[in-house]
Amino acid sequence: MEADATLASSGRVLGHRSLELLGLWSLAVAQPVLVLAASSPDFFTERKTPAAAIVLFAVTIIFVVPALVLLAESVADRTRPGWGRRLHNGGRVVLLWAIALQLLNWVDVGAARYAGVDPPGWGLILVAAIAAWAILRLLQRSDGARTFVRFLVVAVPISLLAFLTSAPLGVAPVTPALPVGRPVPIVMIVMDELPTTSLLKAPDRLDPERVPNFARLAREGTFYPNATTVADHTAAAVPAMLSGRRGPKDIAPADASNWPQNLFSLLDGRYRLNVREPITHLCDACPDEARSTSSAVSSLASEAPRLAFLSVAPSDLARRSPLIGEAEGDPGDEVSDFLVKVRHEGNATLDFLHVLTPHRPWGRLPSGRSYRVPGADDVPDRVRETLHLPRDRGLALDLWRAHLLQVGYADRLLGRVIDHLKRRRLYDRALLVVAADHGVSFRPNQPLRDITAGNAANIALVPLFIKQPGGRGRGIDPAPARTIDVLPTILDVIQAPHPPGLSGRSLLGPPRKDLRVRVLSARLAHLETTLPEMRAQQARSLRAQKRDVIGSHLWERSCRLPGSGC
Repeated sequence: MEADATLASSGRVLGHRSLELLGLWSLAVAQPVLVLAASSPDFFTERKTPAAAIVLFAVTIIFVVPALVLLAESVADRTRPGWGRRLHNGGRVVLLWAIALQLLNWVDVGAARYAGVDPPGWGLILVAAIAAWAILRLLQRSDGARTFVRFLVVAVPISLLAFLTSAPLGVAPVTPALPVGRPVPIVMIVMDELPTTSLLKAPDRLDPERVPNFARLAREGTFYPNATTVADHTAAAVPAMLSGRRGPKDIAPADASNWPQNLFSLLDGRYRLNVREPITHLCDACPDEARSTSSAVSSLASEAPRLAFLSVAPSDLARRSPLIGEAEGDPGDEVSDFLVKVRHEGNATLDFLHVLTPHRPWGRLPSGRSYRVPGADDVPDRVRETLHLPRDRGLALDLWRAHLLQVGYADRLLGRVIDHLKRRRLYDRALLVVAADHGVSFRPNQPLRDITAGNAANIALVPLFIKQPGGRGRGIDPAPARTIDVLPTILDVIQAPHPPGLSGRSLLGPPRKDLRVRVLSARLAHLETTLPEMRAQQARSLRAQKRDVIGSHLWERSCRLPGSGC
């Protein structure tokens, strides 16, 4: 009887501890991590994460750590009486501290916004630790407090359900392939974070010295200097370009379930697909883009500690990805791997590459050589975190110079693609499309990426080049163009019918006369402006670019670095 009572008591204690750990862990770590992951539209799509891996990731985040801690407590109790209780108290105080710190972070944000008070992060950490210790003492003395904490376990199913309803778990509907009347090889290159202004020497005039390969493509194809994007962020801009339609105002995950009718699905079965899309996941039929559940879960698990840190740490202590510095990987390797599969295999081939250049971090010369960006250590945290340039003209010029030097490397990579196509005798027969998803701005007191009325020209105006088979349609076309016009134009070249629902129109038809421009911001609002307003703003930026950046002694000093390639 005594043994049975001991076992019952031990089981009751274990049950109470499990309820406390699950409830506290869910509020302190699991729920914030899952919310942070689900709120980013490209967190799962850029990892090509299958639905099974997403569900397994959520279940793992919620249950694995509490189960391991509970096991450790049981082993500790069997090893020495009282050790399990001490371990349980240690776990409770850590989780209570994390919950208190998150609450203080919310208060801190409100105080900074409405009262101008911004206490340091270490102060919040200290106050949260004191609060956690006080609550632990209360739990040790009050049955009611312990009962309340056990009821927090209801947060577990709520957190899991909320995550699964917002995560990208949809299955892409089947999209019938289009009949193709005139198949020709299609090669499409999308560059990331490249404004048209960065390629120009004067309005509508490319700089043949800095970007000779873009200039060559303009001579051999068509350059659209008045092309504009429809979104200032990749997760919406690239799917819109490949789908020929504007997306919803709310940012949908950039995968095939949300954008089922796209260039890849419309040509799947008619064309051999060689697709590299590092951010989006629109090509369900591409073997190179598929990923196993186990590798996807492993990738997500490696991100979990960083997500947990970002969800708990005060804003002045949570470093975001740096804007400048040593580049993480060479985009040239991406291009080389892509070109290996660009081969002469008949006419029905589609080769697509979204290359993450000249996107930051900026740290490459036109030759591709890495270098230390002057002033990198002086970039304030508020620029790293908010992507908003302060009123510091010198800093803006430093970033601008680093960006333009890396644009030179993007030009060199484009030259590598063109030379490869010519060696393979594909260039004359192929439809070559080169575009950018969005731009970047370096105006002081303006965001680098979020579009505003003050930086619209450098965010919305993006380069677009189309070289048709046989060299037709050469020259500069000043007509208004949009990135959502790319898909209809491709379909016209290969003589395929336009599917219903397209927002764009073919650039081979009558020129569009509407000068209004509408761009979706990452802040979930549309900016409306006109092409003449942006052209005037671009002209001012070009004068500053020529006078203060390319014409500066710092530009000459950078180009004198060994192997610069300027």
